[in-house]
Amino acid sequence: MCELSEGIEHGRLTSRTKCVVPLRHEANFAHAFKCYAGSRMNPEQKCSVW
Repeated sequence: MCELSEGIEHGRLTSRTKCVVPLRHEANFAHAFKCYAGSRMNPEQKCSVW
């Protein structure tokens, strides 16, 4: 689960991308799934999604 593909099909975001991108910016997600700091699913610079 800790990876992200390009995520665009026919000019639109895929359902997977719509789900994964917000999760990668949630500290609770990274902690729960033990994603390493700086990894694709736990970037050092996070955006506030909500």
